[in-house]
Formats: sequence, structure tokens, C-alpha cells
Amino acid sequence: MEQKEFYTIFTSLKDKVFRYARAILSDVEEAEDVTQDIFERLLLNKNSVLEFNNVESYLIRSTKNLCLDRVKHRNVVLKNSENIKNLSNHVVEPELEQKEMAGMIRTIIDRLPKKQKMIIHLRDVESYNFDEIFDATGIDPNAIRVNLSRARKTVKEELIKTMNYGL
Repeated sequence: MEQKEFYTIFTSLKDKVFRYARAILSDVEEAEDVTQDIFERLLLNKNSVLEFNNVESYLIRSTKNLCLDRVKHRNVVLKNSENIKNLSNHVVEPELEQKEMAGMIRTIIDRLPKKQKMIIHLRDVESYNFDEIFDATGIDPNAIRVNLSRARKTVKEELIKTMNYGL
């Protein structure tokens, strides 16, 4: 397709393509964009367009398809913006989230065996060092470390389960 042939097709069909796009999209600016895109595609694919018997039907069909794609895109954007707006209305306050997490940790600690519960409370809640825990409980420092490690591991595993499964 030569430039002169393209110009002839463009001048004879641009208004028809524009009106069709505007009828589908109900938006003048978007219809102008579609019209421009359609003729740009025609120019870029000028060799393959020659295979068609009727260039007008090719342009109208291409216009319809491009317009429908834009309508679908518009609907997806609208739906996603509504979803984002709904999510922003349900934002959890950081303080509330921290209180909820602390409550879950307290519940898990309460279920620990008595010795582990006492040691994790003294070490992590009361901030006692190992010597102070030994003085308070009489438990060997190595046993304190082992029980503290087991207690923390249990708390971590239970917290992960709770966070992942909502149990």
C-alpha cells in the first residue's frame, strides 16, 4: 500500500471509524484515540492489509475489537479502584494489631508447661538475667537456657500456625 492509497482510505473512512468508536465508547477523546490507533495499525500492517478484499470491513472490525478491549480495561480499572477503596476502609490500626498480637502471645504462653511458662515470663516479660532467674527459681542456668529455647520455639511455632490458619 502506497502513501497515496493510505491517504485515500484515511480520508474516506476516518469519520466512519470515529463515529463507530464514539458510539461504542461514549467518549469523544477516547474515540479519537481509537481512530488514531486503528489507522496507525493500518499503516504499520499495510502489507498484510492488502490480503483483505474489503479494507473498510477490516477497519470497522478492528475498531470494534479495540473499543471492546478499552471498555473491558475501563471496567477492570473501575473494579480494582473500588476494591482498593474498600481495602483502605478496612485498614487495621497498628496499635490494635499490636494488642491483638500481644494477646495471642499471652494465650500461647499460658498453655506452655509450668517451668517453661515461668522461665519465659521471667526472662522476656520481667527482663531478668539468667543469674536472677537461677536465684529466684533454683533451676540450673543450662536448664534455664534449654527451657527458654523450647518455650520460645513453641511460642513461635504456635504463632505462625495461628497467623497462617487463623486458628
